[in-house]
Amino acid sequence: MRNVYDCHQLVPPAAGKVLFAVCCMLILPFTSIGQSLNLSMSATNNAPNNCNARTISVSVAGGSGNYAYFWSSSPSSNVNLGNGSSIAVSPSVATTYTVAIWDNSLSLYAEKSIVVSPLLSGSLSYFIPNAFLEGNLWRVMDASKTTGPLNAYRYELSIIDNWGNQVYAASRTVSSGTLGLVGGDISWNGRLNGTGSYVPAGNYFYDLRLINCSTNTLIKATITFFRPLMLTVAVAPNPADTYVTLDLLQDETQMQAVATKEDQLSAELHLINLAGRVMLTQAVATFPAQLDVSAIPEDEYVLVIRLGEYTFRKRLLVRR
Repeated sequence: MRNVYDCHQLVPPAAGKVLFAVCCMLILPFTSIGQSLNLSMSATNNAPNNCNARTISVSVAGGSGNYAYFWSSSPSSNVNLGNGSSIAVSPSVATTYTVAIWDNSLSLYAEKSIVVSPLLSGSLSYFIPNAFLEGNLWRVMDASKTTGPLNAYRYELSIIDNWGNQVYAASRTVSSGTLGLVGGDISWNGRLNGTGSYVPAGNYFYDLRLINCSTNTLIKATITFFRPLMLTVAVAPNPADTYVTLDLLQDETQMQAVATKEDQLSAELHLINLAGRVMLTQAVATFPAQLDVSAIPEDEYVLVIRLGEYTFRKRLLVRR
């Protein structure tokens, strides 16, 4: 508050009278014209590969020093964030923290926000295909088969052939950003050491280690690498009456390897009669796959299998 004094001197016209003055005091609210609060924020341990609680601090320049602090978060949580100039947090997802500051003496207000990386712990989220085709990538995705977070900050990958020779190795620690590893960060293109020529078609064995603040998990499994020149489609029975089963086969030095395939080998099937009419179309997400021909008339057909940029054609007889 501030006080303003305003005095008016009154002189009456008659001589010999007493001269007097009246002073009035006006009480006006204080206005901090031209003043403001300037805020700066920082967060320690704010990295996906740091497993300690994050400490967020705010410093204020300007004002009276008599501040009130109000913290909030997005997404919100039930955790009491306190009312001081610093708070300790351990979010499970990337979180924006905002502090609003009120100067109790000067009626000044300011706010500032900072994004804090999650403390990655608990269950991992991943989906690992067990087959892929030359020209594509073998990629580790999140559990929803998208590019979401894997809930890990480090991976170590080693891929070997049937003779124990390492054909590819990679590792990475994510030390910046707010997500850690995400779907697609871990991949292999089928080339020797990632840059050489394509490895032979066949089965390969991988060790994949995923690490977060509470889990160090080693995953061991097999990848089947397909090369188009060695890839064939098996159709049986042929002739067929109700259902026909399709599978992908590959021939490597007169040895045949058969694998259960996953999404990266999805295909589209078209059954076409000799007049060129498409009788049936079906999308296939995995192999082996079944095609229902029970409603198809007896005849000779061409079964067209489109697998990415490659097309295979097989003769199919429907007989009953």
